[in-house]
Amino acid sequence: MKVINIGDFIYDKSADSLPKINNIKGVSLITTDKPLSYRKGNSRIVYIGQTTKQGLKEILTNLRDIVLEFLKSEHKKEINKISTNFIVLSGNIEPCKIESAFIYLFKEIYGEKPKFNIHGTGFSSKKLEYLKEYGHGYSESDLKEILKSFESV
Repeated sequence: MKVINIGDFIYDKSADSLPKINNIKGVSLITTDKPLSYRKGNSRIVYIGQTTKQGLKEILTNLRDIVLEFLKSEHKKEINKISTNFIVLSGNIEPCKIESAFIYLFKEIYGEKPKFNIHGTGFSSKKLEYLKEYGHGYSESDLKEILKSFESV
């Protein structure tokens, strides 16, 4: 499983300068340049999302929404840069199932869901069953490794 950084959010940056990832399914991790505090540790991940058929448009919409939420939050003075990272999923994997597994594991590791995820509070270990049955080589330890890679700068 490879994480691709598709760009940092800069207000005047056009979508044309970002890689073309339309029609590619996957999971996006929106991160900050500095770790934020969670109940059980620190992470730069502030949002975990998925893409379906709209690819880049979905990611940019999520990124825009996160930036707007950040501007209203108490964290706005702490953060200088917001980045989007993308995990391309192959085969018949359902992005929503991998997204749910990532959010569940994030909660397990850090004690709460990412700051700007709305859903996920009630996620249970059932979210990992899909990985075990249909994960196509993606494992719980792979996802945990990716999450932990965003603990520091």
